[in-house]
Amino acid sequence: MTGTEGCESGGVWQPYTSEKSWVLGKVNASNQVYAKFRDEIGNESECTMDEVLHDGLAPEGLEISVNDGAEFTNSKEVSLTVKSEDAFEMYLSNTPGCMEGGFWEPYSPLVEAWDLDGENMETSVFIKVRDLVGNESNCLGDSIIHDDQGPSAAAVNDGFHASRSGTDSPEISWEDAEDLGSGVSHYEVSIGTAPGDDSVQAWTSITDDSQKVGFSDLSLSTGVDYFANVRAVDLAGNVGETSSGDGFVHHYCHTITVGGTWVPVPASDHYPAGEFWA
Repeated sequence: MTGTEGCESGGVWQPYTSEKSWVLGKVNASNQVYAKFRDEIGNESECTMDEVLHDGLAPEGLEISVNDGAEFTNSKEVSLTVKSEDAFEMYLSNTPGCMEGGFWEPYSPLVEAWDLDGENMETSVFIKVRDLVGNESNCLGDSIIHDDQGPSAAAVNDGFHASRSGTDSPEISWEDAEDLGSGVSHYEVSIGTAPGDDSVQAWTSITDDSQKVGFSDLSLSTGVDYFANVRAVDLAGNVGETSSGDGFVHHYCHTITVGGTWVPVPASDHYPAGEFWA
């Protein structure tokens, strides 16, 4: 056996065996090994060759991303995106250093479902990879904050129950909600004929920080109770408890400028005490 093409030099005749250790001449490169054989009376075979690639380098360029790099999640099940050069298998774990908790499996650039092991806290996923001949990369990880607790309710001001609105464009305001996890992202507001109902104005996202919004041309009916509803949404996507105002009654009126006199009117379920012109 020899590393010289054509078996011309570099080898010695030795007893035949089906297996033999051999030291390759080049590292991290392709190597050729040549051999020829002879029988008991000295008849020689042709020189034959086989080629093997020596690889002592670990896979490079390893990256892992939890939920495409999102900062927050409200689910313990996340997706993982993996990148690596020359990876054949991968080892995933929730344990720092990839010391335990995982197993070697075929390399895949996408893991659609992975279970986090922490709740309502920052938690990490770790990975290492190895190539076809077993060279392992270092272990690295990525983190995400798990938060499945919704924001608190936000107190709503849509006017007292006995108040009247003479416009089809009411303005709704509310107090700040609290969120001890990821923080409030935005608010959603609706209007309906009962607390929590959105039959008049569907839930609408409000992304500014003014804590108020006006809706235009809602075609409200005279004498009907309407309620504004507000709920907070946090950065992890959790929707907080819905809070409703005391309600308001739409009352449209116009001014009569000729004839008549003011007549007292007692309070009712829909109107406060007042007067009308007749």
